[in-house]
Amino acid sequence: MLTTGKHMSNKIKKLLDSWPPNGVRTVSALKQCGYSQDLLNRYRYSGWLKSLGEGALMRPHDEPNLLGAIYALQNDLKLNVHIGGRSALELKGRAHYARLGKQSVWIFGEVRKLPAWFLHYPWEETLHFVSDKFEETHLHEGLVNLEFGNLSVLVSGDVRAMIELLTLVPKSLSLDEAKDLMGGLTSPNPKEILGLLKSCKSVKAKRLFMLLAEVNGHQWVEMIDQSEIDFGKGVRQIVPGGKLNKKYNLVVPESLFQFEGA
Repeated sequence: MLTTGKHMSNKIKKLLDSWPPNGVRTVSALKQCGYSQDLLNRYRYSGWLKSLGEGALMRPHDEPNLLGAIYALQNDLKLNVHIGGRSALELKGRAHYARLGKQSVWIFGEVRKLPAWFLHYPWEETLHFVSDKFEETHLHEGLVNLEFGNLSVLVSGDVRAMIELLTLVPKSLSLDEAKDLMGGLTSPNPKEILGLLKSCKSVKAKRLFMLLAEVNGHQWVEMIDQSEIDFGKGVRQIVPGGKLNKKYNLVVPESLFQFEGA
């Protein structure tokens, strides 16, 4: 153990007391808080801290988990990354489809800037990285703080999560599952929907969002001024051999033509 005096003991105690349970901290952020590399090395040697990888630290008895690592990316490194799409809905208990095997987690944002310690750690989950599909001026729009004990991380709210998962249809998510998930979006804020659709860069996702909302019979559809949304031009094929929905220029299964206006 370290034997450099009371000042050192108070400093490590203050650090550990402020450390969120199961949270990850980065060496770069701790240096900015006045903890030198030499001091952090001695903390690790003493057993007061442990390495998660080069540049990342944890408390010795905490177990590494993905949310704790996302906390470090957001709070220490200030990266614009978050859990989104279907994964954000699953964190809130909104998923309907049971999944076997290793869980997949979708991470959206500035994924090209992720540190090596995060990318190379053997997480229990399979990670999928997607570049943000929103304008740079709206990177944080539609995100919410989700509390996990004393740990708080930013994840996509329901509306943003729906738009994000629709960017992955049909390659990584079935249209049927997307339709079912849209069914749960019963009372969103129409102003939030309009703002997110206006700032979204995926034409396919914007068209699918409105189409599936209509298919589910959501009354809030009438409160969205679609004239303010850029739906792009040309036809987008969602499934081969489908039928053209002329309103949204989408080739979709005929099963989606069971509502007036299709």
